[in-house]
Amino acid sequence: MNYALLFPGQGSHYKQLADNHSSQFKTVRQTIEEASDIVGFSITDILKQKSMKEITFASLAQPIVVAYSIAFYRDLISKTKYAPRYVIGHSLGEISAYVVAGIISFEEAMLFTVNRGKIMEAIGDFEASVALALDIDLETLKSIVEGMRSSGKTLYVTGYNSIKQFIVCGNESSLSELDDAIDVQGGQLVPFRMMPMKDARPYHSPYMSKLVIPMSEALKKISPQQSSIEVYSTIKNGFLNDMDNIQELLAIQLENPVFWLQGVKAIMDKSIDFMVDMGPSVIMRNLVNENQLRIKCFGYDNQIEQVALFNYLEKEVKDE
Repeated sequence: MNYALLFPGQGSHYKQLADNHSSQFKTVRQTIEEASDIVGFSITDILKQKSMKEITFASLAQPIVVAYSIAFYRDLISKTKYAPRYVIGHSLGEISAYVVAGIISFEEAMLFTVNRGKIMEAIGDFEASVALALDIDLETLKSIVEGMRSSGKTLYVTGYNSIKQFIVCGNESSLSELDDAIDVQGGQLVPFRMMPMKDARPYHSPYMSKLVIPMSEALKKISPQQSSIEVYSTIKNGFLNDMDNIQELLAIQLENPVFWLQGVKAIMDKSIDFMVDMGPSVIMRNLVNENQLRIKCFGYDNQIEQVALFNYLEKEVKDE
C-alpha cells in the first residue's frame, strides 16, 4: 500500500486544538508533553490561556503546528502497520516531513521551530504584504504579474497552493493594481491581514534574503540523517536526494516560493493509493480537493474522516 502524508504550515492551528478529539489520545498527549518539555513551555497551556493574536506569533505558532503534526503522525502509526511512502510539507510543514522521514529528530525540529519563529518575528514590518489570489489560473496570473513587473511594479508569486489558489506579495500599490486586474478575470484577491492566524509579512520572497544568515546559524545545531521515506521538497521543487544539503535548503526556504501544487502532482504520478493531511485543521486536504486530483485524501484532525481512514485501511487489509 502506497500513501503520502501532507504536513501544513503556520496558521493551521486554532484555539480549541488542545480540546479536540485527537488530543485526547494517549499518543498525542504524550507527544505534546514531550514537545513542551523540549521547548520549555506548555503547549497546552499556551493554546488554552493565550489569545488568538498571541498564538499567531511565529515563535509559538510554529512549534505548536509541528508538535501536533508529529503527534497525529505517531498516533496514526501506532494504529496501522503501514508506513507512508511519501511525505511533503507546506513551508513550515517541510520540517515536520523531515522528522517523519528520519532526516532530523523531533527534538531538533522543535528547537529549530522556536528559533525560526523568533528570527521571523525579529525582522519587523515591511512595506510589502501578502494576499491569496483565488479563482484564477496560473498562466493568467503569471501573465498579469510579469506584465506589472515589466512596468516597474514589485510583485512576486510566493506560493502555488492549487490550480485556482496562489499566494502573492508586493507593496500596497502593486497589490491594489493586481486586485483590479484579477477582478477583471473573474478572480479575487484576499489580503492575509483579513484572515485569522495568518502572518501578512512577505515570506517566501526576495524580501526575506536577510534571514538566510541567521537561519544558517540556527541550523548549525541540526545533524541531518539519511531519509527513510521519499520526501518531496517544496523548497527545491523536487524529491530530495543524497546530494541535497538540508541546512542550506531550510536556510533559503523563506526567500523561495512554496511549490506545493507541483509537489502534490509529482507524488500523484507515483501511483499512490491515498493521502492523509496530518496537521491541525484540514487545509492540506482542502487544497488536494481543489486540485481535482481524484484521489482519496483524509483529514486526520477531522473525527469523521479519521474513522473513514481506519475503515479504509481495514478494508484494504482484508482485501490483500
